[in-house]
Amino acid sequence: MEELNKYKRDLENISTKYILLEKENKELREKNDELNRKLTIQLNNNAVLEEKLGVQNRNNEIYITVPRKIQGEEGLMRKYTAYVIEVEGSENKRYQVTRRYKQFVLLHTQLVRVFGEHDLPSLPAKANGLYFSKDDHTEKRRVNLQEYLQNLAKNPAILNSPVFYHFLKRDEGQNIDHVPSSTPSH
Repeated sequence: MEELNKYKRDLENISTKYILLEKENKELREKNDELNRKLTIQLNNNAVLEEKLGVQNRNNEIYITVPRKIQGEEGLMRKYTAYVIEVEGSENKRYQVTRRYKQFVLLHTQLVRVFGEHDLPSLPAKANGLYFSKDDHTEKRRVNLQEYLQNLAKNPAILNSPVFYHFLKRDEGQNIDHVPSSTPSH
């Protein structure tokens, strides 16, 4: 009998913990939904503002390359690779942004939420150990990330989405270079 009572108490404790975890999970989902709503509003506001400033390209005339990678250092002895993305849009406006791989992962995650995974090209994978050197891997990834961005830009819905726009937008204080008119169009 005592053993049965112990099991009942354990079951009650587990049930109580389960109810509390479900409540906490619901609260976290609600907070996450609210943050996503705020992010969407902010991205839309940024897109409208930048469009008014003439930076956003709504004519589906954009050319994206990832011409090089750069090495950076974060803190003590912590190295990382970033990828330079060159964007050329309408009116021969060209600018560069630098993004790390984790920012590409965030972009892909946000695009999956908006468009679903089946409408997106695959994001190039993280290191898998099949390369002879880290340089081989980062160079291969650079090429694959360029192809990934170019494939995204082919889809007008993605190209004109606030998420994609935010990823490609110039960093604060960065100037747009006007490309000479003799530059061949892409």
